[in-house]
Amino acid sequence: LGPRETEARLSLALRRFISACASRESPLVLVLDDLQWSDSGSMSLLWDLLANGLPEGARVVGTYDESAMLSESPLTSLLERIRSHDIGCERIHLSPLSSDAVVAMLSSVLDRPHEETEALAELVERKTGNNPLLVRQFLEHLHANGLLRRHPSKGWSWNADEIAAAQIPDGALALVTSRIRALEPEPRKLLEFASCVGDEFDVDTLCVLSRSDRVALEPHLFRITDAGLIVPSTRGLRFAHRQLRSLVQELIGASERALIHYEMAQWLLARHPGAERDDEELFTIVEHLNQGIVHVTEA
Repeated sequence: LGPRETEARLSLALRRFISACASRESPLVLVLDDLQWSDSGSMSLLWDLLANGLPEGARVVGTYDESAMLSESPLTSLLERIRSHDIGCERIHLSPLSSDAVVAMLSSVLDRPHEETEALAELVERKTGNNPLLVRQFLEHLHANGLLRRHPSKGWSWNADEIAAAQIPDGALALVTSRIRALEPEPRKLLEFASCVGDEFDVDTLCVLSRSDRVALEPHLFRITDAGLIVPSTRGLRFAHRQLRSLVQELIGASERALIHYEMAQWLLARHPGAERDDEELFTIVEHLNQGIVHVTEA
């Protein structure tokens, strides 16, 4: 089939699949997260699904970060088409938490009266803009650095002046970067290997690059997971946010990063002989070789 016929067949298959899974008695909600990173092919499929009417019992919920969107992104085009064709779509803008909400949140988390958490809430607002995710990261950062302490009998305690004077990084990326830098050498090295593999990676690949077995790696992977830097995925593990991978790669020297990519390519070449190699694997190998080209000596 030609490209258009192939796309039409794929769209039809998707619609039939959703229809098979959704009904009035057993509704289906399809949640698509981080749409700002979507590709044009996926947005084309989604548009076809919306333009022709969702199957009965099916609903689609999409989330995206406006600050990370490009003016010419596939999502921008999709939103414009939805508006111009007057397709029923409800948009909900999630604003930062109110000051009162942060006070209530801290009061609940720290088990303290509202009046005792107001000063801390003001500092949290200056550092996070009351973004819920950043509020959590900020509190974890304070706890990890001993600025938020819990006594078995007295409960949580802190000193607002001490926190204000401490060298606490501003913004989400700074918070995450400091968390990466705080890792012990072994888990941090694993994170560096993972950043060279891709947005998603598996334990076996990390074992090869680190020259360690799974038993030795698992405790380090648990530490990285507990730090909120990686999460499970269908292919094994993935970075909790795409920018995390870039942040980790910036911490690796160019020469060391090139060597990791070269070793990754050599392992993939040995793992997938030419006759068993599909196009996706071929392009993955070429990408690693390109980034490790300074170490390539073979003709």
